[in-house]
Amino acid sequence: MTENWPAAPLWMFACDTCARLYGRLRWASADQVWEMIDSDLLALRLAQHIARDHYRRVPSARHPGCWLCDHYDRDEPESELGQAMTVLGREHRARILFLPTLAALAG
Repeated sequence: MTENWPAAPLWMFACDTCARLYGRLRWASADQVWEMIDSDLLALRLAQHIARDHYRRVPSARHPGCWLCDHYDRDEPESELGQAMTVLGREHRARILFLPTLAALAG
């Protein structure tokens, strides 16, 4: 990734899982051989962890013009599908906390 990484929130370093996954993600992204494999999987695991265990810290605001944000918000939140989409949307928005913007909005 060539775009600058954002400064991860300090609360992420107080969580052992966040700190471990984030450290591995940054290391993997620096290694061009593993970038596409490891960094994508690590980013997914970190986003899932944040969405599940730190859901109150996930930004509630959608990114302007992001079609995925719109996609995840389209179903009724009371339905089973709507609940699943809410979790996926939370994972998607969590990525903006620790990934460059272009990478965060891509997944």
